[in-house]
Amino acid sequence: MEILNKYKPARVEVLLIKKEINSFLKELRKYIKNAKIVIGGSFAKDTWLKEDHDIDLFIKFNFNKYKNKDISKILERQLSKFKFKRIHGSRVYFQIKKNKLIFEIVPVLDIKNTN
Repeated sequence: MEILNKYKPARVEVLLIKKEINSFLKELRKYIKNAKIVIGGSFAKDTWLKEDHDIDLFIKFNFNKYKNKDISKILERQLSKFKFKRIHGSRVYFQIKKNKLIFEIVPVLDIKNTN
C-alpha cells in the first residue's frame, strides 16, 4: 500500500485534474470541427501517476472524408485560438499548456476496420 500511495494520485488531485480537463475539452470543442476528441494514454486507462499531468487527446477525423488531406494542417488552423507548440514526432502533433497540465493533441484518421 505504501508504494501505491507514493505514485497514485490522491482523490482530491484526481477530481481537480478531471475538472480542468473537462473545462479544457469544453473550450476545445468550440474550435474542433468535423472531428471527435478522444482522451487516450494513461488518463484514458486511469494509470496516470501523481503529479504527472500530460493528457493525450486524439482528434479523430473521418477516414473517408480526410484520408487524402493533411489533417495536421487542418488541426493547426482549428487550434489557432490557442497558444501551442508544434511537435514533430512520428507525426506532427501539438502541445498546449494550460495551468499545470500539458495537453498533447494528436490528429488521427478514425479507422473503424483494420482489415
